[in-house]
Amino acid sequence: MKRIAALLAGAAFSAAATSAMAADAVYDFAPVYDWTGAYIGAHVGYGWADVDRSSTAVVNSYNANGFLAGVHFGYNHQIDQFVVGIEGDIEWANLNGDDNGVGGTVDETDFNWTGSIRARLGYAFDRLLVYGTGGIAFAGIDQNNAGGVPASIQKTYTGWTIGAGAEYAFADNLTTRIEYRYSDFGKEDFAPAGLVPFSNDITSHSVRLGISYKF
Repeated sequence: MKRIAALLAGAAFSAAATSAMAADAVYDFAPVYDWTGAYIGAHVGYGWADVDRSSTAVVNSYNANGFLAGVHFGYNHQIDQFVVGIEGDIEWANLNGDDNGVGGTVDETDFNWTGSIRARLGYAFDRLLVYGTGGIAFAGIDQNNAGGVPASIQKTYTGWTIGAGAEYAFADNLTTRIEYRYSDFGKEDFAPAGLVPFSNDITSHSVRLGISYKF
């Protein structure tokens, strides 16, 4: 009887050990999402810009705000839980605002498009990626003067941008994201015919929601 009990106890112990090893194996080899690869996506968002306009006649500041929508594309490479990558985007923008006629004429700023080329560095919690981003920013901006001598000046601004975001892979090939960015387009000087020379210093903030397809 003792021998039978010992055999049963040994069998139970062996079964428990086998089950524990199997559980460990499942845990150790559980699939972890891999962020490595190229991707392309689309996004929408909202932006608001601060315009500091100065001339010999007047110094004033005003805001330009509105919606934006565009596409993005890039490549990620994952090393352990760190993810490094590069991303570019181009988007239609509808940010506009004016100074309400301060100085005697209505001065207006209109964003037509924006774009950027940026590095990304993030930390992956399996399917959740938290990241920072920064690089070169571009914007096509019109400066309009609606009084005195009407004028419209089109200019491509070049500056820098920095931001942060979070991205979640809700399917093996699909991710969604939310991202905030600050952009500084620097100071530009203008000397239009018939108008007092002036300069604009433009910065902007933006929030974007997007979806991406990972190849």
